[in-house]
Amino acid sequence: MRRQILLALLWLVLVILAACASSDEPAHVELQVEVAEHLEGIVLNPQFLTIATYEGSGQTAHPHVLFFEEKFMGFHYIMAITPYPYANNAHENPSILGSQCGIIWEVPEGVVNPVVGTPPDVRQGGYYSDPFLIRNGDVLELWFRRSLARDENGRHIPHGDHHRVYRTVTSDLVNWGELEIMLDCPDGADHYMSKVIMRDGDTHRMWYTNFNSQLLYIETNDLLNWSERKYVTADLDGLGIWHHEINFDGRRYQALFVSADWDNWPQFRLFYADSECGMDFGVGREIDVAAISPQLADMSVHKSSFVRHNGMYQMYFAVFTPNTNSRLLSIFARNDFWRLFYFEIAEEDLHMLFVPVA
Repeated sequence: MRRQILLALLWLVLVILAACASSDEPAHVELQVEVAEHLEGIVLNPQFLTIATYEGSGQTAHPHVLFFEEKFMGFHYIMAITPYPYANNAHENPSILGSQCGIIWEVPEGVVNPVVGTPPDVRQGGYYSDPFLIRNGDVLELWFRRSLARDENGRHIPHGDHHRVYRTVTSDLVNWGELEIMLDCPDGADHYMSKVIMRDGDTHRMWYTNFNSQLLYIETNDLLNWSERKYVTADLDGLGIWHHEINFDGRRYQALFVSADWDNWPQFRLFYADSECGMDFGVGREIDVAAISPQLADMSVHKSSFVRHNGMYQMYFAVFTPNTNSRLLSIFARNDFWRLFYFEIAEEDLHMLFVPVA
């Protein structure tokens, strides 16, 4: 009886903490954005995008956008994204949207999001995350990550101790194949966060990060046997890499790196860097996200995406209004409010986004 009373009291405390922490809804964010004076005429079409999410929040994270000069499966742009309402990873299930311009997004006809469903152990804390798209001829591959909370025998797995990478394939965006396990790490050594996968003939090349904020590289010729991991270098003001996206334009690898400044949690910083080999990105240039617009000044940035064509970058920054709770309270109640910020900028003006070098 005493144990039941203690559990009931603990539950009541958690409910009260959650109510107090989330009682103040974030202020409404206007879709249209005014840019800072020094970026007028340089940052084009700035706005918060309207994204339809299957659970209705419109809050999203981890975008990955592909652009097709010739329409592919009916669209010039296809995006994989995960809903992330108030940082609730139970809804972090890969979803698919299409667009003809990169700004107005729709759920393609016949598509039911999330296209991979939900993990079987979601009620115990398991979750999906970090979707990534690859065009492979006439099909589209969706790769994503799973963090397991229960094994196949129902035994509890401590958080961070078992991660998998899955793949599913479609030829029409509507019908998706069975989930294939591409990588399985039951000992917690690899976490396969924020994967970037590139096909080079029969070779699949993958960059990913781990919980130590290190960027790693592996490859495979048969999708069964992966190479030994190698460490990829990037100087981001002494910070590690939390999430990233890397694109290859046929000449160089271009990257957006999100570094976590854990001493100033929950602030994340965004860097641009490039590389000729994809293994050494040199010194990154920090993008001054807060200086782009007053409406971004109180927001933090997370995993972001970009496409480049005709000398222009189309940028998709995942941004959120951090909760104001202490780190301890935020364990029980998160009220981060997530949006997708979009803008365009010419390649020759990209440097205007960077924090000035002292």
